[in-house]
Amino acid sequence: MIGLTIIVLIVLYLFVSFKGVEYVYDKSQKKRYAILAILFFILLPTWDVIIGKIYFDNLCKTEGGLKVYKSVEVDGFLTKNSIAIGDSSFYKNIGFRYIEGINNGWKGKEIQHLDLTDTNQTIQLIKEPLSKYIFIYNEKSKPIKWLPIVKNRALVKDRTTDEILGEDIGFDYFGAWIGIIANHLVSGVSNPTQKCENYPYMLLEQTLKLKNKEGVNNGK
Repeated sequence: MIGLTIIVLIVLYLFVSFKGVEYVYDKSQKKRYAILAILFFILLPTWDVIIGKIYFDNLCKTEGGLKVYKSVEVDGFLTKNSIAIGDSSFYKNIGFRYIEGINNGWKGKEIQHLDLTDTNQTIQLIKEPLSKYIFIYNEKSKPIKWLPIVKNRALVKDRTTDEILGEDIGFDYFGAWIGIIANHLVSGVSNPTQKCENYPYMLLEQTLKLKNKEGVNNGK
């Protein structure tokens, strides 16, 4: 049904385009105005493809990628999201001793603490995080509001000073606006047509180094 609706809309648009060009030519009797009208109806559903793709490629080239400014030794870290919905085995396999998360529940903001050496994997609620550093997995923003490009940024920073230890940036490009609408009608979601990937877990491993057994860590 949705596919048929899209076909009908395309046919309707072609009909309106034809009538629009015909009207312009009848009124002006000049081919150049008719050509301009044709270009208008061609570019109307696709005008943001050229601008968006050029800008997307430039963002990937100039801003995208992994940047590590500082590494510290830690036993664990704080995440911006609840740890109850994630898979802690990844962090345990790397060697972290604990992870913490911020859960915004019906009781308000809660700090969760999970001891990865605990075989029962019991999440405890604590008043203040032990970790000095926070790992923000996916901070989304739009570089330009009217272009279908989304910036995905992961970062690790010092909670007390806001010093950024590292960041990893990627971008999603969703193509022409008419394609976004059609995709959303068919699948219920809008999927990017192109991506320059980011790798937040690589950022985590390169900024928060595990404490050496014989060393002294400079972060909690």
